[in-house]
Amino acid sequence: MLSDKLNITDIYCVWPFYSKSHIVGTRQYYANTRRYHELIYVLDGECMSTYNGKTVRNSPGTVQFLPKEPVGNKHYIDFISKYSCITFFFDSDVPLSNEIMTFDLSNNSKVKAIFEKALHIWSRGETGHYHQGASLLYRVLYEVEKSCCADYMASSAEKRIEPAVEYIHHYYCDRDFSYECLPALCGLKYSYFFRLFVKRFGISPSQYVKKMKIEKACQLLWINKFSVTQIAEMLGYSDVYYFSRQFKDQMGVAPSHYVSSIPQL
Repeated sequence: MLSDKLNITDIYCVWPFYSKSHIVGTRQYYANTRRYHELIYVLDGECMSTYNGKTVRNSPGTVQFLPKEPVGNKHYIDFISKYSCITFFFDSDVPLSNEIMTFDLSNNSKVKAIFEKALHIWSRGETGHYHQGASLLYRVLYEVEKSCCADYMASSAEKRIEPAVEYIHHYYCDRDFSYECLPALCGLKYSYFFRLFVKRFGISPSQYVKKMKIEKACQLLWINKFSVTQIAEMLGYSDVYYFSRQFKDQMGVAPSHYVSSIPQL
């Protein structure tokens, strides 16, 4: 994670890069020392970037940080496909990471727009372009920091509810399966557990269990060894008609017609 207390002391330029067709599938070696950090947004294509023994993969929507290097450590780029990007070359008042890093911001449309706006402003070179560029770089750094915090929160939430998720995966087919014990397994109050669960999976615990049961039902129907009634009993349903309604709600077809509804390849 980049420092959230840095001040930008210099922007050398905002520059586009477009790979040529002949370098696709090749390894390019960059030996020049770098006086500036690089913050790179990948517009198109893919490449593997190796710096100081660490390799990262870059794809559209990836933001890569490459530290400045006065000594000239080896930097290799393996171009997988035709590749284009926009790069901020900058310096700061505090030391940043000395290793290459990538951040997946492919779901954040703001970041692409910020990089493209910065390139447009810098290319025109009009009065105030330097300060506008610095302002836009701060916005990029903010979006990167926000993304890192979101990933950390998701990871933290996942660990808190892990005992409940494991319990669900082991016992979701039991007839006496109880939702009430899930928060207790995690040492949480139900309301807080519920919020963490929905934040992690996007659905409630009961919807999650239903989804798992219907997915298992699809597998059992496909092997064509059990009746619908048998499958309902195997999944903990006491009422086959209730099972059939839940199945149709999720799959759009009754369980008895599921296999025949799948197009044959």
